[in-house]
Amino acid sequence: MKKNKKSKFFTVISVILVILSLSFLLFTLIIRSDDGVSLFGYRLYRITTGSMEPTLKAGTVIIIHTTEADELKVGDIISFRSSDPDIYGKVNTHRIYAIENDGKRKIFTTIGDAHVSVDKYKVDEKNVIGKVVFSSVKMGKILGFLSDKKVSFFLTVFPLFIIVIIYFIEFVISIYRPYRKDKADGGDK
Repeated sequence: MKKNKKSKFFTVISVILVILSLSFLLFTLIIRSDDGVSLFGYRLYRITTGSMEPTLKAGTVIIIHTTEADELKVGDIISFRSSDPDIYGKVNTHRIYAIENDGKRKIFTTIGDAHVSVDKYKVDEKNVIGKVVFSSVKMGKILGFLSDKKVSFFLTVFPLFIIVIIYFIEFVISIYRPYRKDKADGGDK
């Protein structure tokens, strides 16, 4: 009966470690993704530059909510696909400075809080990802630590390594156990 309980215990621990390892791997892939993953219209990003300081410091985690262009107003902080040739297609996060409407679509003029002049390239409404609805510097520090390649490798591989060790120990014990039983029964004369 003891062996069965130990075996179940090892199985449960192994399943938990595999789930943790795979969850962390998925989490790491999402954090490192350029486009983020949308969940119910929300996306998670990390600010990588100081262009929005002091409002959003480099490293801050932000949550963006998909927002229709008609709902956006001057002063909102938005994330968008940049048309600036230096960072073309990458996600940029700046504040709306002005809104133009050409009858068909809205065009946004944006500015980084750390800048004194507006962005050279305007943002077409089709390039807007969404509006910033949450930010956290502390969460950014934690995610920055967890997304470090060495840390993420360790947190993904270590649980799998523990599983191998657990099953190796269980294997050695199962080989050794019949040998001890034979000695106790007077076997191996």
